[in-house]
Amino acid sequence: MRHIGLLCTLLLLAILLNACGISSDVSGEDLVRTEWELISLNGAAPIQGAAVTLNFFEDQFNGTTGCNMYNADYRVDGKMLSFGVIAITVQACLEPEGIMEQEAAYMEILRDVITFGIEEGQLHLETLDGRYLLFRK
Repeated sequence: MRHIGLLCTLLLLAILLNACGISSDVSGEDLVRTEWELISLNGAAPIQGAAVTLNFFEDQFNGTTGCNMYNADYRVDGKMLSFGVIAITVQACLEPEGIMEQEAAYMEILRDVITFGIEEGQLHLETLDGRYLLFRK
């Protein structure tokens, strides 16, 4: 029974990767020394005036949520991407309006990311249930 669940999960992941048009020739090296800015939070445009960024280094990444800074380790295995425990500062921001709600939604998706792809200068991060973050360089 456990093997059936694993098989279904892998099949769903393969379908998601194919449906999203994620490039099959990307590797972890494509992330190293790159800087990205969020352009879509699960289909919604981010709040103007509060850039959400994601910067990759050898085995670590960092960024800003438009309010707070965050960082963690990451690991790539093929198209699979996993993050260590994400540390984040705890500043409360009142402006722009909605920034704290956006930060919570962003961090929730970021923590659940399992795959990545780079296509036409855009970084696509996706969760198992289809939520996604889209960035541009």
